[in-house]
Amino acid sequence: MKSDGWGRLGDEFAREARRRGARSFGLGVGLLPCFAVLDQRGVVQELLGALSMGYAPALPALAYLELLAFISLGVAAARVMAWQQQRVEVIVFGLAAALLLVVYAVVTGAWLVGALAGFLLLTGVSETLAGITAAAPR
Repeated sequence: MKSDGWGRLGDEFAREARRRGARSFGLGVGLLPCFAVLDQRGVVQELLGALSMGYAPALPALAYLELLAFISLGVAAARVMAWQQQRVEVIVFGLAAALLLVVYAVVTGAWLVGALAGFLLLTGVSETLAGITAAAPR
């Protein structure tokens, strides 16, 4: 009975580690593109200016669509990361996302946010790998 309780505890740790990893990975994927949209479209300036003057903000619909698309991309990346079952799949998916993140940071020039997003990607990959390793039969 003692080993059964420890086994369930290990399984719960593995599931929770994979959930945390997928969440962090999805946040890392969506962070830099959303930041770039907020910066390029002037969303923050428009919101602050309109609210300080007592008007409703006049944001272009394209800004909302871009934000929705990049948030959806982050959620989809988190779901895909949560479905990964093998260490190699996690590493390849993480490397592909990191490569796209580096290219996006080079194109937009947002290095600070890119570094933060890269940290979140690395955290997500390591947490997911920890969950897969913990769930692996010994």
